[in-house]
Amino acid sequence: MTRIKTSKARARRAALPVRPMASSRTDLDPIALSSRTPLAGLQAVAQRMTTLIEEAIAEWRTAARVMTAIGPWHSVGHLDKLAVASCQLALADLRELTLLTARSQRDAFAIVRQRIDQNIHSVQRLLRA
Repeated sequence: MTRIKTSKARARRAALPVRPMASSRTDLDPIALSSRTPLAGLQAVAQRMTTLIEEAIAEWRTAARVMTAIGPWHSVGHLDKLAVASCQLALADLRELTLLTARSQRDAFAIVRQRIDQNIHSVQRLLRA
């Protein structure tokens, strides 16, 4: 009994055209690529964030050396300027990281959208034929 079922299943699979498998493959490739694109974008964001943190630490070390050299009374007057500049730099860095992330997501969406457009055009061609 199970042998009859398996032979019927094999016959059905053999009757299927190879074309849907190729179509499925062409649908899966853009999806896989669109999954890799945000990952690469996130890796770029993480790498840039690490660089920005390293640069900020170097700047703070330099500022600490300068403040030590000029003395505590003169350095207190410059702390507010340093704080404002540091906040502005942090906001600029945040904008840059946001743009990197948005670009990565936009690229991934464009890949999927392109494949959807191709599918729509192929369906329209089939309907016209």
